[in-house]
Amino acid sequence: MPSVPTRGERAARTRGTTARSGRQSGSDGLNQSQLDRLVILPLFPQYSFTTTRSGENVLRRIVASRPDLKKLNTTWISTWAEHPTYIESFSSVIQKELGKFSDPDKVQILFSAHSIPENLVREGDPYLDQTKGTVERIMDRLGRRNPYELSFQSKIGPVKWLGPATSEIIAGYGKRGMRDVLVVPVSFVSEHSETLYELDILYKKLAEETGIGNFRRVPALNSDPLFIRALADIVEDAIR
Repeated sequence: MPSVPTRGERAARTRGTTARSGRQSGSDGLNQSQLDRLVILPLFPQYSFTTTRSGENVLRRIVASRPDLKKLNTTWISTWAEHPTYIESFSSVIQKELGKFSDPDKVQILFSAHSIPENLVREGDPYLDQTKGTVERIMDRLGRRNPYELSFQSKIGPVKWLGPATSEIIAGYGKRGMRDVLVVPVSFVSEHSETLYELDILYKKLAEETGIGNFRRVPALNSDPLFIRALADIVEDAIR
């Protein structure tokens, strides 16, 4: 799998978790010596106050508290929602899953993204627009042969979150007699509870109960070679 060093760049790679529930600190891997540049790459393709900005705030405090990091030339990557290689990688895995249906061009594609509170969008959070942008670029790449829709999952708490809810859309497909549905976890780059439990168990059961005979889910990109190349491209673009 291509990485920045194999393209003529000398780079030390590290990772850190800045989410409140994470077990690893964002500073855990930042103890490398002889660094002269720092590139911060969030693994959230679409920027949101709830994810990218929250993590960036934590890292900025860490950098500000460390003289060895403050002196570095630091590049902050904020979004890569429509990066061409990322779009290519996602389109490729979707195309592979479509090929498992008897009539791929008639499959209903449902893009499911993690929801956020609506009030954040009104306050300027670009997540909704960037998620829509990702979906449109993927459909461009796929040739726009399939019907498609965007929905949202993983709502928490009593405030109003972005909709429509993925569960409601799936139930609606069943009532309308749809039999071939492919769910795309568009805002998730790796497998976790929202994909492995919420989509694969809860929503698959819902699909079966409402009569959807062929309900499939595109795997998260994880360590897909083309996706790894996309990450390398994004970093390389940022440091040119």
